[in-house]
Amino acid sequence: MLFMDSSTPAAAAQSHICPDEQPRVTSGNSLNLRRVTAVLSERKHLALVYILCRALISVVQVVTREALGEDLGTRLEEIIFNSIKNADPHVTARTPNKQANMNMFAYLLGALSNIRFTSVSNRFAAEMDAMNWVAHLRDQKDGEARLGYLVQGVQFLKLKVYPLEAFKDTADFIATFATLFESSRGSSVKTAMTKTLGPLLAQVVQSATAEVNHPVWGKAINLILSKSHSMSDKPL
Repeated sequence: MLFMDSSTPAAAAQSHICPDEQPRVTSGNSLNLRRVTAVLSERKHLALVYILCRALISVVQVVTREALGEDLGTRLEEIIFNSIKNADPHVTARTPNKQANMNMFAYLLGALSNIRFTSVSNRFAAEMDAMNWVAHLRDQKDGEARLGYLVQGVQFLKLKVYPLEAFKDTADFIATFATLFESSRGSSVKTAMTKTLGPLLAQVVQSATAEVNHPVWGKAINLILSKSHSMSDKPL
């Protein structure tokens, strides 16, 4: 439940505290009251963010790139992407409301990618590559957790087969993802990537024909198959 009901027994009990007892109760519970206020404030904020994301998704799904505008599109993209990139996966996993908002951020970026695929996919590609190197060089466990978390957001990108220029963008992104997949380490990252590849490739398989003969696409698929075979030969 996001908000506390003022009609709860606790609230009713407080309302019947006699005047002489009020200062002592307030003083003794001031820290708890501040904590409750902080929790309620955070829940209210999370609820508002969730509602805003739902509204934005509805708008983005029907608006054109031109109608959205380059400045607004770029700003919206940046805010939502950074929210996912900077999230602490460990904290988010323990908080259902925060996890729900992260899902909405990913859905919103997916909707944006339908009209801004190149810029949205480039953000993911660049950050995944950077996180991949950090995971290898620094705190491996934390770096892999963050990279795996970011990868999960990729599955909502809208890949296109037509027109040809759109498919070239799709092939380029899958090639980048395949390269990262091939060099991935750690069970959490490899698991996230394998789970993400299914929904991504399914979008293309459903409608592609001769397009799959594109050399960039073919090379990417070969990398994915090679990595998949090597993973099947040994535990994650």
